[in-house]
Amino acid sequence: MLFAEVERFLISYFPESDEMVSKVEEMCAWLRSKGYDVLMDKMASVEIASLGRDRWIQQQITRAKKILIVKSAGYLKLYVQDLEGVGGPVSRHRVEVRCVSDEYYKTLNRSKFIWIETEGCKKVQELDGPPWMEDVFLWPSDHEKLLLRMSDKNTIEIV
Repeated sequence: MLFAEVERFLISYFPESDEMVSKVEEMCAWLRSKGYDVLMDKMASVEIASLGRDRWIQQQITRAKKILIVKSAGYLKLYVQDLEGVGGPVSRHRVEVRCVSDEYYKTLNRSKFIWIETEGCKKVQELDGPPWMEDVFLWPSDHEKLLLRMSDKNTIEIV
């Protein structure tokens, strides 16, 4: 008997502050309570230790149906630095942003990426963002739209 693989969702973020990390954890817990298999790095420390951070993130990005990216100045800065070839210390976050970027450039398809900005955290001034950054959802206000997007259902705004 064959079992259908569970659809996994990965949250990619740059920990700008404790408040922001807390919001990401709350969002992850809420999505899991709605039946979504959502994963963030803090939930997989044993697996990360056994595989290594770089291999673990590459594996999760490949497995993920969607990647939920929490928009922050630090995340966008790492993307721009990578794009411009600006070096810096290799960190797990730099590797993660690079792997997410590589996933987009394999297919040039935006449908796998969902951008989220958290309410109550420092707003991001518009920087040159990745070409796959569109339709940023505000958490938690846009939670219903986010669920529809995660399920590949369209939303129609009635004016």
